[in-house]
Amino acid sequence: ARKSEQEETLAQSTENLSRMNVALKEKYSRIEELEKRVQRMEEEKKTLKEKQRLLKGKLQQMMLKAEDTNSCVKVQTEISTLQEQISHLDHVIHSQHQNLHALIHQTEDLNNELRLQDERIESLKEQVVMVQAKNEELKYRVQFWSAQSKSRVSRAVSANLEGASPFSMVTRLRK
Repeated sequence: ARKSEQEETLAQSTENLSRMNVALKEKYSRIEELEKRVQRMEEEKKTLKEKQRLLKGKLQQMMLKAEDTNSCVKVQTEISTLQEQISHLDHVIHSQHQNLHALIHQTEDLNNELRLQDERIESLKEQVVMVQAKNEELKYRVQFWSAQSKSRVSRAVSANLEGASPFSMVTRLRK
């Protein structure tokens, strides 16, 4: 019965381990996806900053040449729009970094739980092996003692001791 319980616990632990492995793989793929997304956002942010820098340079040249104020206002509007986009992108990147750190933390927790499950499974396997060995030993003992316990028939010796001394009994037995 104990062996069956141990094997059932082992099967449940193995099933839990499999589920955790699947969850861990999903977390890893999600982490990779988030890292790629953050990387694309960082690249887009660099592109927007470069575009903003070029527009600021263009605006300075326009102001030096005293060009049309409408075109200067247009460029300034583009610069402020880019600044808003960059600011929004910074916020989204920060949020994605937080999500990424949370996922990494969850993954580390799953890895630790997975390690503990591995250790538990190994312990349960050892216990099952020990219980199997004890079971085999008990079977052997039962077989050994059942073969030994066949009743031996002993013959009883009757002696009529009335009025006989120990010396007379010994002499009678010798005859």
